[in-house]
Amino acid sequence: MSDEHLYKKVLDELKASGPDEVLLAKAFAESNGNATEARARYLRLRVTQLQAAGKPASNVSNISATMLSFEAIRPIFWPVVAVIAISAILAAAEALPIGH
Repeated sequence: MSDEHLYKKVLDELKASGPDEVLLAKAFAESNGNATEARARYLRLRVTQLQAAGKPASNVSNISATMLSFEAIRPIFWPVVAVIAISAILAAAEALPIGH
């Protein structure tokens, strides 16, 4: 898929409101102070941000996968939590200086 529309969007943003100052500083630093390289780096960084912002579907699928994983362990989840809690309580009780 072509990313030319993203570069157009970045150019439109620059005309309308100027660069993102933090991103520009990052581009400048990564370009070792070379202003020409920094401008080109800024464009690439901003396009990368827009590409990442346009991928919420992968996050949704990750959430779905996580929920499916939880559904698979749900039958044993609370019993395991109960055993861990009881073990912690018993260990704490043994550490108390009562009757010593």
